[in-house]
Amino acid sequence: MWLLALYAAHSVLVLALALRSVYRPTNALAWVICCMFIPVIGLILYVVLARPVSIRRARLADDSSEESLALLSTPANSALRGLVGVEQAMSKLSGGTATHGTVRILPNGEETYAALFEALESAASSITAEYYIIRNDPVGQTFLSILARKAAAGVSVRLLVDGIGSLGVVRSQLPKLAGVGVDCRVVFPLQFPWLRPGINHRDHCKIVVIDGSIGYIGGINIGLEYTGHKPGVGAWRDTHAQVTGQAVQGLARVFELNWSVGRQVSAGRSSNRTQADRVQLLNGIPDYRPPTSRQADAIPALMQTVESGPDRPVRTVQALYFMCLTQAKRTVDMVTPYFVPDTDLTMAMKLAVARGVRVRLLVPEHCDHRVVGLAARTFFAELAKAGVELWLYGAQLLHAKVVVVDGALSVLGASNFDLRSFRLNYEVCQVVYGEAAAEELTKQFEADLADAHHVSVEEIQALLPVGILERGARLLAPLL
Repeated sequence: MWLLALYAAHSVLVLALALRSVYRPTNALAWVICCMFIPVIGLILYVVLARPVSIRRARLADDSSEESLALLSTPANSALRGLVGVEQAMSKLSGGTATHGTVRILPNGEETYAALFEALESAASSITAEYYIIRNDPVGQTFLSILARKAAAGVSVRLLVDGIGSLGVVRSQLPKLAGVGVDCRVVFPLQFPWLRPGINHRDHCKIVVIDGSIGYIGGINIGLEYTGHKPGVGAWRDTHAQVTGQAVQGLARVFELNWSVGRQVSAGRSSNRTQADRVQLLNGIPDYRPPTSRQADAIPALMQTVESGPDRPVRTVQALYFMCLTQAKRTVDMVTPYFVPDTDLTMAMKLAVARGVRVRLLVPEHCDHRVVGLAARTFFAELAKAGVELWLYGAQLLHAKVVVVDGALSVLGASNFDLRSFRLNYEVCQVVYGEAAAEELTKQFEADLADAHHVSVEEIQALLPVGILERGARLLAPLL
């Protein structure tokens, strides 16, 4: 009898869970399946992990600026006229309008670190840095050493990291940095009891702002693997950008939002060992020296910073990608390492093709996150049948996140094309309005296609069959 009562109670709780998440049916389904397979533990996980996170306060713009709309609508920017709606919608949803600036495209880790470290060394007044991953390796140690030395020299330095992505640095290096004057905070730190609200949410942003005038954004974290020289990882294909001008203020605004929810890190207790660590941090010889920075052209453009997070009523980055697909007139080129969209986005891709838009999707042939890679396979056949050109990249590990629309609008940043980025992470993207930047990113896309192969529906069914593992991974996709 007590087993029957326990089963009934569990059923009622699972039903309550489903009803509570009725406005997000795919998410509700994933949790119901989880609770069915691990009855008690599943409910406990839901109660802890599905609790809302703290709301980051932001001043949302009432409307797009008249200047930005006028510039996007001028004859010189005729290709952008049909995309003005993107700027208007993102101004409403994310709180930042398009502003003037320049952008330099950085196509790999070596060039990114060369430009970034050079700019950090020249900082005169302030440095704000936010990363999902900072490794405790030669690249990470070089980066942290620069921050420590600049803080000791009187520069205001603030460092914000994710509690899981940068776990090793959080435990071993941040107290030392705090001891030399770096203001350090951690978003969603891993602390006892380890199963805490927020543990399933991550700060996935990569933002650096130097002296309020130069910024960096993209897919590259701080670690040796991004240089392509880490043993066992191999070559790494990624995209980052250097931003200057008024557009940097958008990155600064997003940093302040995320800084507001970080937890302060205190300096380590004073001891001879701690003091020795601080001296080494300040005076140690860098283990990694990037090559000389390639002086790529700085491209003038209008830019808009778009952020999203689990505290937002609208999934802003998902809405951005949706608008790119629905507003496109001619072409959409998409690069992403992790492809697990929802029904709205797959429908938008199919409808874009039906309207005569050429949609090309470039994804890795071998995903470094196995479950995500399995889930991605379940989308390939239906998209290929609808006319989406699917390309599998096999030359290197693909980690870039870029969308180019009609050769006039570009999106690059930290956000992947998956449900975790849309629903669970703090994310940031930079929208670049202008043909010159789009042309450079399109050239990079075409170069990447040379190292990829196009797959037909027949090849997908033969080479990438959808089995039980793939279907199971897709069911759990909302929780990945």
